[in-house]
Amino acid sequence: MVLRSGLPVFRLYLFMGVLQMSRIKLCGKLKSASGLMARALGVCAAAVAVSAGLPAEEVTEKFLSDGVTARVGGYRPQRAVMDQEASIATKTPDGLKAPKFGYITLGDRKFAFIADEPEGEEGRLFIDANADGDLTNDPAVEWKSEERGGLKQYTGRGKVQLTADRTGALGLYRFDPKDPRRAQLATTLMFYTDFGSEYSFELDGKPFSTFVSGALADGSMLPIDRDGNGRVSRRFENVQIGSAFNFTGTTYKFALEDGRLTLEKAAEPIEQQPLPPNLVVGQKALT
Repeated sequence: MVLRSGLPVFRLYLFMGVLQMSRIKLCGKLKSASGLMARALGVCAAAVAVSAGLPAEEVTEKFLSDGVTARVGGYRPQRAVMDQEASIATKTPDGLKAPKFGYITLGDRKFAFIADEPEGEEGRLFIDANADGDLTNDPAVEWKSEERGGLKQYTGRGKVQLTADRTGALGLYRFDPKDPRRAQLATTLMFYTDFGSEYSFELDGKPFSTFVSGALADGSMLPIDRDGNGRVSRRFENVQIGSAFNFTGTTYKFALEDGRLTLEKAAEPIEQQPLPPNLVVGQKALT
């Protein structure tokens, strides 16, 4: 059979078959290219996700200028040795009789102080609260003595300017330099931070908070009252900055970025940690 064009039918079928095969091969190549492109886009997206890090969770801070010690139930004593020369102060108060000089160090900031301790008289304490070298333009330090077993011990409170808009309270005390039991503290002023921050955040949609006394640092411990009983278990309710933890089913990690506390989901999950045991009378005994 011959068509009007003069092309035999079997040759037409052969020609159409070749076209169909070419079409199939072309479609296969397009699908293959499409698959490669999709995989490439997937790899790129994954790389972007890794480089960007996991999404950060919101952490809000409420700064507390004083009273943190009572809220956290204790403090960490720190030492300020009186081993400096008078040249650390550009201006000193009048009437100094037996001054000793030193620095109170808080993170990367230093505040000069003077302990004036004349024999047989009441001592005085001055702190360069604004760290300008002038110890005559700062808030007065509360400084009182008390006789204990024939020895005189001083206690008091002061304030330092942490930033332009933040002032922090300090607890202060000084053992009698003649105390033979504390000979190693004869030239030391003891202090602790009574300022800090309350941080609020959510873990799997559940609200939590933590109190921190003083300034945060890498490795600091954050107490978190998971069961809301007003007490913090050292074993079950403490989190270390930089370490993964799992209280609610999702693994998180706190970190510090330019002194700011951040929270994000950890890349590697860990098992959920149990709640502290309930030791209230009437509860089931531990076995």
